[in-house]
Amino acid sequence: MKHLLSIILIALASTVIAADYPKAKTETVCTLAPTKGFPRHSEGDFVKLKDGRIMFVYSRYNGDSNYDDAPANLVAIYSSDNGKTWSEPETIVTRPKGSLNVMSVSTLRLKDGRLALIYLDKHSRQNCRPCIRYSTDEAKTWSEPTYCIIDQIGYYVVNNSRILQLEDGTLLIPVALHNLPNEKFNRNAKMFCYISKDAGKTWVRSGEAANPNPQNIAFQEPGLIALSDGRILMYIRADAGCQFVSYSSDGGATWTEAVKSPFVSPLAPMTLQHIPGSNNILAVWTEDKAERNPLVVAVVNEKLEFITKQILDKSDPDPARWYCYSAILPLDNNRFMISYCAGLRMNWGLDTTKIVIVDMAE
Repeated sequence: MKHLLSIILIALASTVIAADYPKAKTETVCTLAPTKGFPRHSEGDFVKLKDGRIMFVYSRYNGDSNYDDAPANLVAIYSSDNGKTWSEPETIVTRPKGSLNVMSVSTLRLKDGRLALIYLDKHSRQNCRPCIRYSTDEAKTWSEPTYCIIDQIGYYVVNNSRILQLEDGTLLIPVALHNLPNEKFNRNAKMFCYISKDAGKTWVRSGEAANPNPQNIAFQEPGLIALSDGRILMYIRADAGCQFVSYSSDGGATWTEAVKSPFVSPLAPMTLQHIPGSNNILAVWTEDKAERNPLVVAVVNEKLEFITKQILDKSDPDPARWYCYSAILPLDNNRFMISYCAGLRMNWGLDTTKIVIVDMAE
């Protein structure tokens, strides 16, 4: 009875939030739902190919388990009509021998025209590191993987759709280091970046962000966005009721102490993406201090002041769903393709991924 009452109260709280904002104008163009043998489809990213197609890469879990450490490969689907229809999935990266899975992919068009694919290769709770591959033939084939982190093995978390490329081609991977070998998992991770000046051949570790942390807030899953004044903003999932932010004025080498942002949220990730032709930013996150529901989309300026805010998706209590791990692809100045996990709450929201087109013109 207590459990049922809790669900009702959570639903009522979410309803209050949802009632405050209009519903965004959206069209669902793809739903990747669990099927027999494939219990989870999650954490993907988009890239536009030179022939006009859109490629979406994500982790497809194999077998019976949808747990984070369960077997998974990277698969791709393609759309040749700007997202209206999608191809059947095809495997592009198979987990290597001895690996638990490959997951949390980021796709990137490099300044030299190549495609880059960066993802986590998870071997154990002591060894999870990002790898990079390249394609010179528009994703038909990929190079052999190389580790981006070779100076120190550990359990590094890098979310999907997280790699930042600066105007000069510098690449930054925001990482959360939870433990080194023979250490216990620490939910309060160390925040920093790995930086490459040569398109991913070599990487250098930055100074630690979100440090000091006197209140011992659990900082996790950082993301990055470049600002028009030359600074880089790091946004950080936290367990203190909102997203935190840290700034770098030297290309990611050093970072300020993390402070609270205006983005109310549970311990769940956010995604920020510049709007083409503007310094404004599109934000996608779950606006509730406890639940990953509802999913909100907003336009903010670079001071993180809200311009508009709308409900992207929300769940009724039965069946309860959670929303997280989004990726954003601008289609033009007003329309955006957004992917996000929208699975059952009992499965952490990770069993299903939705792709929607959002029209923000109004």
